[in-house]
Amino acid sequence: MARWDWYQGTVHGVGVDEVAASLVRCFDLSDLCPSRPRNGYHQGAEVRRGSNVLAKIWWGGNPGVHVIGTGEDSPAVAGVLHGLEHRVTRADACEDWVEAGLFDRLWSGLSAYAKAAGITINQQGDWVSNKGRTGYLGARTSSCQLVLYEKGAQMGVDSPWVRLEVRVYPKGPAGYRVASWAPGEAFGAAAWLVEALKCIGWNHLTAQGVGTVWRPSDADKAKRHLVKQYKATISAWRDECGGSWESFGQAFEALAK
Repeated sequence: MARWDWYQGTVHGVGVDEVAASLVRCFDLSDLCPSRPRNGYHQGAEVRRGSNVLAKIWWGGNPGVHVIGTGEDSPAVAGVLHGLEHRVTRADACEDWVEAGLFDRLWSGLSAYAKAAGITINQQGDWVSNKGRTGYLGARTSSCQLVLYEKGAQMGVDSPWVRLEVRVYPKGPAGYRVASWAPGEAFGAAAWLVEALKCIGWNHLTAQGVGTVWRPSDADKAKRHLVKQYKATISAWRDECGGSWESFGQAFEALAK
């Protein structure tokens, strides 16, 4: 079953004291300790149990209260944030299996789709001796990325433990939609993800875009209207100038002056 492996978002409408108290209550025997903030925030704290950091909290300098939960602590952090209005900035969901030969079978189907569809592929680790391999589909700069890796090797254990992980970086308002997702829904964060995962037998997903939706500015709208209304006139004028856009530009400048 899918679960969160990273959950990061910004809470709105609730003060840092309430957010921090909710996180401390969520983790037994935990304390709130000061820490160094990042990304333009002025203040930071960590929820800790001994030396183990369970959640990070940043506030001040930017709107809202920013919270980060990673690894096995992510589901609990997500549970707290799901009770508050928040916008997700990163959410990783994963599925694990322990099965010999599974990594090769999964990677064969996923990489074949990526090559055919022109999806970016990146391979890390030892692919010669087949030790500690990690395969990435999708660019890190995109709104989502699919990662397949040999988790057993990462953990330093002799086990055919394989993890499939989707990393979602919602753009703008899409982060509010992601805030209502269950972990399994993250694997449908893009149409190409849904198609790629069909290659390994996952046919239950529904595509839900998390990228930025382009909206034309007033200037863009004016240009579109101009082209729509005067396209034939402009094309004929260009032909009169010898069919060259450079000559047309010169004629346009002369007329404008």
